[in-house]
Amino acid sequence: MTLPASLVGRTYPTHVYPVSRAKVVEFVVALGGPAPVESAEPLVAPPTFAMIPVMRGFESLVADLGIELARVVHTDRSFEHSRAIRSDDVLHTTASIDSHRDLRGSALLGLSCAIHDDIGELVTRAHSGLLIRPVEHSMENDE
Repeated sequence: MTLPASLVGRTYPTHVYPVSRAKVVEFVVALGGPAPVESAEPLVAPPTFAMIPVMRGFESLVADLGIELARVVHTDRSFEHSRAIRSDDVLHTTASIDSHRDLRGSALLGLSCAIHDDIGELVTRAHSGLLIRPVEHSMENDE
């Protein structure tokens, strides 16, 4: 997939994600953990919970570039956590394109997402690599 190098530096609109107690419990149970005990205190989410607001942040990018997810290979991911995500957080995620390379007809994008809380404090920064494969050549096109 050919994408212009001018994409580097593009930032997408911020997505807001309210973290509820139910969402944290659902995530913990999906990972095979026990449902947390009821408490008046906010739940601390597992570190990988950050992937939920990150994916919300990437939705605008995918739509803007017209990327078909079936052609995407995730090459890497890293998180830098400033603090834990809690069930009383309202997270604001902003996705950006940090790098772009053409690789034999595929595009390799370096992406980042900054996740802030309601008062603007950084909670997590995520970095991802996406390899976007070109549309496959079909034998139907040869006939």
